[in-house]
Amino acid sequence: MNHWQIIRIVLALCGIFAAGILTGRFTAPVPAPVAAPTASPQGKPGGISIDLDEGRTLDSAQVARFYHRVLNFTPAQKGVIIPIIRSAMIGLQKTKPGSPERQEALRRLNAEVRTKLNPDQLATFDKVVAESEARWTAKHGGK
Repeated sequence: MNHWQIIRIVLALCGIFAAGILTGRFTAPVPAPVAAPTASPQGKPGGISIDLDEGRTLDSAQVARFYHRVLNFTPAQKGVIIPIIRSAMIGLQKTKPGSPERQEALRRLNAEVRTKLNPDQLATFDKVVAESEARWTAKHGGK
């Protein structure tokens, strides 16, 4: 093989390599941009999450949906309770999963939400809180 044949082969391989890169670059799907979740002007929750045990997370929207599903908030209650949940979740982010500090912060959240409930909702709320406390005590040994 003479010198020019080797140069032609190398140039051909470089051209094939460059064509592959260009083809991949212009035919690959464009990933969707990931935007940070924010609250809407209506004060709906979203984006404030805390870490739970075993690598799970809990979002303020999930907490609000749970409370609404269990207690069937009125629109006026939603407008008051959702900001309470959001501010409590910000405080909960500073605590460690399973810590007594987090449990105390959850108790403060429950106490604050309790003041905004009507008498029909209180019995259901107290039952849910008692079940939650029992699960936490069983899991963490009453720390």
